[in-house]
Amino acid sequence: MAYVESMIVLGATNVILAIALDLLIGVAGLFSAASGVFYGIGAYAAAIVWAHVTSNLLAAVVVAFVVGCLVAVPFIVPALRARVEVTFVVASLAFGEILTQVFQSWNGVTGGNEGLLGFPLPTLFGLTLSPGLSLVVVGICLMLVVAGVKEAASRSSWGLDLRAVRNDDSAARSLGVRATRIRIQVAILACGLTALAGVLYAAEIGYVDPSGFGTSESELIAAMVVLGGLASFLGPIVGAIALTAIPAGLTFAPISSALLGPIEQGAYGLLIVLVILFRPEGIVGGFTRITMRFRPTDTQRQAP
Repeated sequence: MAYVESMIVLGATNVILAIALDLLIGVAGLFSAASGVFYGIGAYAAAIVWAHVTSNLLAAVVVAFVVGCLVAVPFIVPALRARVEVTFVVASLAFGEILTQVFQSWNGVTGGNEGLLGFPLPTLFGLTLSPGLSLVVVGICLMLVVAGVKEAASRSSWGLDLRAVRNDDSAARSLGVRATRIRIQVAILACGLTALAGVLYAAEIGYVDPSGFGTSESELIAAMVVLGGLASFLGPIVGAIALTAIPAGLTFAPISSALLGPIEQGAYGLLIVLVILFRPEGIVGGFTRITMRFRPTDTQRQAP
């Protein structure tokens, strides 16, 4: 039972990561390779708050979000002012590598390669949130909040402006949309939401070190979004659950531990290749396309 509860928390964490990146890629049309390090920023921020300030979960959530947003500014603002999308991708790669080095080298704050451990369990309304059912409830609630923020943002007039900029930057600017400003805003928001997933990670694992927040983690988050389907409500959720379920399911298979890692990576790659070949719009997008075939057309609706 404890394993199942841990997988649910990890699944909620991955859903938050995928939703935040989908806000950036699917809604705004910007690709970031730094999701993994902002995930780490949230985890480190929560661990430091619990160790040195307060064990309150809400305090850690607020601090992680604010720190994630603030740390994002130095690379997002100059990268997006260049108005060349490839500049943002390269800048995110470079910034991710810089932050990885910070995680590994800033021993006084991050604990270096040894990481941070021994911080207190988080509390909420006087209750200690040890790994288990209580953290499952918190994880699901935080996931729903992030999903609600992304959906509200994408459906607002601000979100419509973002889609206009994504589809045709020049046309959007000619209609008075301040494209650079709105892209900076959504990129900062996405980084802040990504950091929230780190709070759940730190609460569940009880240990934070640089190994889980590198480029490979960013690639896995991007795979979740692409697999589920871009710019949809269910897409990143389905993709995150699918890529969380694969390693969880393989642990019950009679496979040598030495082969488990390569098989997991192979399963990820095969699943993504199959989706790209047969459902390039993702699992959810492909399902929507299939159901549309069985919906009556306007002419059929009007027929007597």
